[in-house]
Amino acid sequence: MDTATAIFTPKDNDPAQRLTGQFNFTQITPTKVHVSGQLTNGMVEKDIKEYKFWIADSLGMLLYELSKGFINGAGGWSINDSGGTNILQSDFEEGFSIKGTYGIVNLKLEISLGSDLLGSAQIKEVV
Repeated sequence: MDTATAIFTPKDNDPAQRLTGQFNFTQITPTKVHVSGQLTNGMVEKDIKEYKFWIADSLGMLLYELSKGFINGAGGWSINDSGGTNILQSDFEEGFSIKGTYGIVNLKLEISLGSDLLGSAQIKEVV
């Protein structure tokens, strides 16, 4: 089973790297990827519908949108007072896979609040 991870680590003086946390990607079937993760800091708005989650190329161009999956499959996820979340998870059949032609390894998971990028983390294969 193919797996990958994206780890958010804030960087000093970089407002586009405010998040801490980790997301994991697991290939369930050839067409389905399970994504789960938790942020421990950096989420500033309590309304989860204000956030955008996406997989981007090296230039930051959107390739795969994940927001609706997290919001629709939210299962009551929320943002606490310290800017962290409980676990977000959803299964995606958006045309991407962990590896292969439409593989997401070496792409980026990006999270924004409106047009304000909060964090970007490289997706790395777990071996």
